[in-house]
Amino acid sequence: MCIPLVLSMAARGELPAEAIGRRLALVLRRTWLETRRAVAALAELADAGGHQEVWRILRALCPGCCRARGSASP
Repeated sequence: MCIPLVLSMAARGELPAEAIGRRLALVLRRTWLETRRAVAALAELADAGGHQEVWRILRALCPGCCRARGSASP
C-alpha cells in the first residue's frame, strides 16, 4: 500500500475505503497468506495519520472475512 497516495486520496475525498475493504476481504478469504501484510499496511496507514481511513476499510472488511465458508458472496 502506498501510504502517501492513500492519504492524498483521502484528503481529496476520493478514497474508496469501503471498496478497498471488500476487496481485501475477498483476498483474505481466499488466501490467509496475505493477512500479515494487510495488517502491517493498515497499521502503517494508521501510524501515518489515516485512522479514519483504516476504520472505514475495516468496517467493510470485517463482514466479508466473518462469512461462513460456502456462503454466497454479495
